[in-house]
Amino acid sequence: PILNGFLFGLVLMGLSHLWFFEVKEWASLLQLFILWVVYSVYLANFWGLFALLYQYLGTKPWTIPFLWVSIEWIRSLGPIGNTAAILGSSQAYNLPILQLASLGGAHLISFFCVCINVLIYTIVSAIKKQHYRHGLLLSALLVLVSATAFFYGKIKIQEEKNQENYTVSIIQANHNQHKKLDRTQYPSLRQDYLDLIKKELINTPKTELIILPETITPDLNLSQVEFMSELTRLKKSTATFFLFGTPSKGKSPTTFYNSVALVLNDQFLLYHKTKLMPFGEYWPLKPLFKILNLESLIPLTEYTADKTAKLLTLNPSVKIGNAICLEAAYSKILSQHTRSGATLLCVLANNAWFFDSSAAERLFKLSILRAVENNRYLIQSANTGISGTISNTGQVINQSHLQTQATLTGRVKLINKHSLYIRYGNWIIWISILGLLLLQASRKFSHKAS
Repeated sequence: PILNGFLFGLVLMGLSHLWFFEVKEWASLLQLFILWVVYSVYLANFWGLFALLYQYLGTKPWTIPFLWVSIEWIRSLGPIGNTAAILGSSQAYNLPILQLASLGGAHLISFFCVCINVLIYTIVSAIKKQHYRHGLLLSALLVLVSATAFFYGKIKIQEEKNQENYTVSIIQANHNQHKKLDRTQYPSLRQDYLDLIKKELINTPKTELIILPETITPDLNLSQVEFMSELTRLKKSTATFFLFGTPSKGKSPTTFYNSVALVLNDQFLLYHKTKLMPFGEYWPLKPLFKILNLESLIPLTEYTADKTAKLLTLNPSVKIGNAICLEAAYSKILSQHTRSGATLLCVLANNAWFFDSSAAERLFKLSILRAVENNRYLIQSANTGISGTISNTGQVINQSHLQTQATLTGRVKLINKHSLYIRYGNWIIWISILGLLLLQASRKFSHKAS
């Protein structure tokens, strides 16, 4: 069973990270293959651990939901924690079931999905053994659990809210990554953004916030006087705020951040990324990977992680909690912003590295989960897509296509109320771990009694 668990994990994690090979434009296939194998093997060990614990606890099917979410959570921890293939994300477009995320996050949806599958398995097993009464009781439980989740979701979606509305525009420039890495193109890329902003201000003069993607260029854009002066002029003449991604320099000459800048009248506020992408923006265990000649897969992306997450506040009503690209995969980051008072969430991304792979779709699904978990409207602005506006119940208000230039405008609601998940966090994890510990204690007690 342990080997089977490991092999299952190896296949699942390997398939979930095939997008690694999309950066073959900047690294050799051999380098990428080594990294893909090493990382997949590392992650597969968690599924081996799952199988080991399942066997140790007596191979009882009803322990599977508790084990599953516990392993999902443990796998997401640490500097190279990984949230790929979390089962809860499979329900991102299933609106009624998605609402469970407001109660217990993505892991509660995972727990629900596994419970449903375990119930179906035990029903089939009972029928095969001709235990029809037992199968009937389990079938009734299956219907009850499914109906409760479904009707809770339907009621949650239809709740009327009277929060303040706010007009937001998203600009998806669709700049090719090769062009973005060409220093001679930086001025023209910035000018393209300025032209798109001015066009949007003409088309939607009442827009209150315009959001650009992550790293509009890999340059220190805040130091570009002409660009920043024009943004400031537009801010003063239109009262529209501008939010965009850019590298920024720290106090040390060697410290650089992946940042989000909010342009005010004569100043700007900054949020620095706190959870860097392993092997992309920094290298864990770098000496080991240097031996394998893997230390420079993606150019111009050596960043420092900030230690504190900062809200970007426009006014007392509009407080923006930001996540940059892969940060949206970790519920802790945006939930910290919400607990700190964020009334609107923004995810800025640059998926140009991965062309038309599944990476963009996966990120958008994770953003849907984060919106529901936090009970907040969420705006995602991605250079090549997918960009969009997501309601606090996970409904996609507008959405762009991949590899196209697009401008999206929508009305969002500014919400202050906290969801149960924000108030109590990953309570389903602690219940699962406690349940497993109690099971083990009861097994030991039964063994001693016998």
